[in-house]
This record gives sequence, C-alpha cells and structure tokens, in this order.
Amino acid sequence: MTCLYFLRLRDLLEKLQLQRKELVLCGPHSQPLFALTRAGFLDRIGFENVYGDMEASLARARQILDQKKNKKIIDSKNAVANLFKSEP
Repeated sequence: MTCLYFLRLRDLLEKLQLQRKELVLCGPHSQPLFALTRAGFLDRIGFENVYGDMEASLARARQILDQKKNKKIIDSKNAVANLFKSEP
C-alpha cells in the first residue's frame, strides 16, 4: 500500500469516527492487512471489525446497528425518566 492509500484511509476513518460510525473491512488480502497492522490502522479500526468473508462482515455491521439502536432506546428512556424526576 502506498502512502496515498494510508492517507485516504486515515481521512475516511477520521470522518467516520466524527460521525460516530465504524469501518468494517471484508476480506483484506494478507499484504495490505500486514501493512495496515504495521501502520497501526487495525488498532484504530479495531480487530473486531476485520472479517474474511462478506457474511461475517455483514453480521458485524448488523451487530453495530443493533447496539446503536439499543443505545438510542436506553437514552430515550433515560431522557423521559429525567423529565418526571421531582426536583428537591
């Protein structure tokens, strides 16, 4: 991988993180995967977001979406509960 690819990947990752989104990699070849590991990108992406096949990658994406949906539900319930708290 060239420096340009690393820069573009870094920019993409930063944009996604600002939007509270995650990057899931599917089937990276060994040489680029090794280069990403050496450059520290896999630490930033997260090893839990790298899969060898499409089915596993999609399952991880669904898991991320479910976690975000459940967090929104919990946040909404907490907001409603705070509305009804009596003040001292």
